[in-house]
Amino acid sequence: MTHEFSRSHFALGAVGTSLDPRRVFGRRTVLFAALLLLCTTGQAVAEKLAAEADVAVREADVLALWEGGQPGAEAGHAFAPAGKLLGGEPVAFEEHPLFVYAIGRSPELVRRVVFFKPSTFVIDDWIKTAGPVRWREDSLGQITSVTLLPEGGIVSRPGKPGEAAVVEATPRPGEDGVHLVRVLHVGEGKTQPKRLHREGGRIELSAEADGRTFYLALPAASETGGKIEISAADGGKRLQRRLLPAGVLPHDPLGIGLLERWDSRYRREGRPGWDTGRPSSELKKAVEEGTLRPCRVVELGCGTGTNAIYLAQKGFDVTAIDIAPTALALAEQKAAKAGVEARWVLANVLNPPELGPFDLVYDRGCYHGVRQQNAAGYVAALGQLSQSGTRVLILAGSANNPNPRGGPPRVKEEEIRSDFSKDFEIEWLRETRFDTRDADAQGAVAWSILLRRK
Repeated sequence: MTHEFSRSHFALGAVGTSLDPRRVFGRRTVLFAALLLLCTTGQAVAEKLAAEADVAVREADVLALWEGGQPGAEAGHAFAPAGKLLGGEPVAFEEHPLFVYAIGRSPELVRRVVFFKPSTFVIDDWIKTAGPVRWREDSLGQITSVTLLPEGGIVSRPGKPGEAAVVEATPRPGEDGVHLVRVLHVGEGKTQPKRLHREGGRIELSAEADGRTFYLALPAASETGGKIEISAADGGKRLQRRLLPAGVLPHDPLGIGLLERWDSRYRREGRPGWDTGRPSSELKKAVEEGTLRPCRVVELGCGTGTNAIYLAQKGFDVTAIDIAPTALALAEQKAAKAGVEARWVLANVLNPPELGPFDLVYDRGCYHGVRQQNAAGYVAALGQLSQSGTRVLILAGSANNPNPRGGPPRVKEEEIRSDFSKDFEIEWLRETRFDTRDADAQGAVAWSILLRRK
């Protein structure tokens, strides 16, 4: 493993490859032809690099994201500067009080940016290439940088005094690209990498800075998600180990506030009221009667995973989505204890990542909440997750509930038919009851909705 302690910026291009230079420097491959990880403040160099490629990420963009994470900065303003660092709009994004996470993708580059507030950045790039990759290094000014990957095969060609050095790396045997990982520190002090483990395209990294220890696990470039943890100097957890988002989470001040409200329900002692701790009776009935058979299923709003685990135990291939990272951490623990596997995804059900079509969608209590703000968005998300013949089982609060106060959100029958009839056949729409923690108690009136994609 090679650690380089330097102040540096990088302009990245292909050298010695079999690619046609006209393709390399075409508009569709500008990120591959010239990737600027970090850019000098020198205007002449910036102009030269910009002349070679349509995209350049400048030191100013790093500092813009850094400034947005300082104490007193208003939440909801990290999305745009993160996009500039990525060279395009993020495909996954979260702004948290303790960090910012973003992913950008192109055919030639996958870039992950993790900003551990207040001063540490990890930039993880996978550059797809068959031959050597070259980048340049020189002064960054306010930012110190450490190279953690590539681990070997680096050839440094020092430039003349005042000129940038040239560094090259070649893909490892059996790999179709170069993995480049840098840790940056803005301002005084430094970030001290403590451990880096690489297995295939996956990495685990821990580092110390600002009296904290940061842990980061990132999957291969073709995968989404990852995990993060932040510890204080005394060993106490500032952020319990949890999933990173696989899609773009709400990132305006209102959306960030709603994320915290939902997640905080799972951080309190005791379960939220909707978490009964046992699989849904309506779901169990449909499975045990053979209406729903083992297939590829996604659950929307899975919470702590009770229903997802039940489906996995019955032989289903389960993907489970929720917007509350604490709920998903609890779900992972429960699944491990039960000895089953499921794919846990931190994402907004109204803006799901590309997971492919499923044979079954299950939703207990998500539709009736989100439709109040965006019924069309929910139906569009179902369209993204389904294909012709996909079945959808939804449990939703009913407007026929006689209790005038409390209980789940309520939906009218005509609203359900209006929302779904265009794209789905309604196999059944019938009244039932939500389960409660007390198996003998009667829950609120609900709709059981079974749909089939046209």
